Amino acid sequence: MKGKYADKSILMGFVLSFLVLLVLGGLSQKAANDVVMTSEDRGILRRENHEIAKLMTALSDAETGQRGYLLTGQDSYLPPYYSGISEIDARLETLRRVYGEDQELAETLREITPIIAAKKAELAETISLAQNGKREAALALVKTKQGQLQMDHLRRVLNRITEDRMDQIRNITALNNRLVERNFWVLTVGSLIAILILMFAFHQARRENLRGLQLERELRIANDELEARVTKRTEQLDIERTRFETVLEQLPVAVIIAEKDGRLIFANSNIHQVWRHPMIPSKSINEYSMWKGFHADGRPYEPSDWPLARSIVNGEVVPGEDTEVMRGDGTRGTLRLSSAPLRDKQGEIIGGVVVCQDMTEQIRMAAAEQVALQSSQLKSEFLANMSHEIRTPINGIMGMANLLLGTKLAEEQRDYANTIRSSGDHLLTIINDILDFSKVEAGKLDLEDVPFSLSALVQDTTKMLEHSARTKGLVFRTELPKDLPHYVLGDSGRIG
Repeated sequence: MKGKYADKSILMGFVLSFLVLLVLGGLSQKAANDVVMTSEDRGILRRENHEIAKLMTALSDAETGQRGYLLTGQDSYLPPYYSGISEIDARLETLRRVYGEDQELAETLREITPIIAAKKAELAETISLAQNGKREAALALVKTKQGQLQMDHLRRVLNRITEDRMDQIRNITALNNRLVERNFWVLTVGSLIAILILMFAFHQARRENLRGLQLERELRIANDELEARVTKRTEQLDIERTRFETVLEQLPVAVIIAEKDGRLIFANSNIHQVWRHPMIPSKSINEYSMWKGFHADGRPYEPSDWPLARSIVNGEVVPGEDTEVMRGDGTRGTLRLSSAPLRDKQGEIIGGVVVCQDMTEQIRMAAAEQVALQSSQLKSEFLANMSHEIRTPINGIMGMANLLLGTKLAEEQRDYANTIRSSGDHLLTIINDILDFSKVEAGKLDLEDVPFSLSALVQDTTKMLEHSARTKGLVFRTELPKDLPHYVLGDSGRIG
C-alpha cells in the first residue's frame, strides 16, 4: 500500500512532464510550421523571379529574331521571334493566374502590360513592313530608338521587382534561422523544466504516501458506513416493492406498467381474468399491435391509439375510455382503460400505467335495466290511460247517485243510493291503487297521514258488500270492539 501512493505521485510527475513536453512539442511544431511557411513563401518568391526571368528572355528572343530578320532578311530568324511572342503571352498569363494575389506584383503587371503590348505592336509592325518589301521603312522605325526605350523601361521595372523579391528571400532566410534558434532554446528550457518536475514528483511521493494511507483508512470507514446504508435502503426498497406489488395484486382490475420506450415490465395477476390471456411481452409501442382493440366504428386500434401509448408519448391522462377488445379466449368484451404517465422529480416522462376494468357484464346489465325501465314506463302509461277510461263512466254513475240523493226517497231507497255512491268512491280508490302500483314500481308512492273515522270506514265497506252477500243468500255484518278509537291517523283510501 505504501508504494501505491508513491507510484501515484511519480505517475503524476510523469504526466506533468509529458504535458510540458507535449506543450514543447506543440511550440516546436508551430515553429516548424512557421519555418515551412516561410520556406514556402521563399519558394514562391523564387518562382516569381523565375517567371519574370523567363518573361525577359522571351522579350529578348522576340527582339533578337526581329533584328536578325530585318538585317538579313532570312526567314530562319522568324521562328525565334514567333516563339518569343508566344512565350511572352504565356509568361504574363502565368504571372496573372498564379501570383495574382500578390498586390505588388499585380500592380507591376498592370504597369508593364501596356508597355509590353506597345513593344509587341512595334515588333509586329516592323516584321510586317519587312515581309511586304519595306525593309528600309522597318529599319528606319527601329532606328527611332522607341523600341529600345521600351525594352530598357521593362528591364528596369522587372529588375526592380526581382531585386525586391531577392531582398524578401534574404529576410525570410534570416527569419528561418531565428525560428530554428528559438526552437532550440525552447526545447532546451522545456526539457529542464520537465526534469525538475520529475524530481519534485519523486520528492512529493514520500509525503503523499503517509497522507494516502490515512485517507485510505478514512475511506474504508466511510465505505463501510455507506455499504451499510445502501444495504438497509435496498431492504427498505424491497419491502416497499413487495407492498406495492401486493396492493396491485389485490386490486379487482388489471394493472399494466410500461417504461418510456413502451416496453411492458409489469402486470398483476388479474390480467388473466380481464384479458383472459397473460401479458403479451411487447418491447415497444409498435408491438402494441399484438393487443386487439376496436374503435366505436369497428376500426382496429393502431399501436399509438391505445391510452397507454398516448400517456407515454403525449403525457395524456385518460380517466376512462371504454374500448371493445378481443380477449384471449376469442370472445369480445368491453374494457374501461384508464392511463396516466409516470414522471420523475423533474417532471420528465419515464413510463406509463394503465388500469383495465372489465365492463362487459355491467354494460349488459345496464342495457337490460334500460329495457325493463322502458317496459315499466309503457305499463304505467297503459294503466294511466285505462284508469282515465274507467273513471269517466264511474264519475257518471256517482253523479247520478248524487242527483238521486237530492230527490225525495224512501229510507231504503236512500240507503241504496248511498251504497251506490260509496261503492263508486271505493271503485275510484281501487283505480287509484292501480296507479299507485305503478308508482310503487317507480318508487314514487306517497302515503297520506290524516285523521279519519275507522268505524265509519268499516260501515261503508260493509254496506258495499252487503248487497252482494244478500243476493247469494248470505248475511254479511261486522262487529267493532267497544274500545276502538273513534279517529285514527293514516291513509283511509288505501285501508278501505
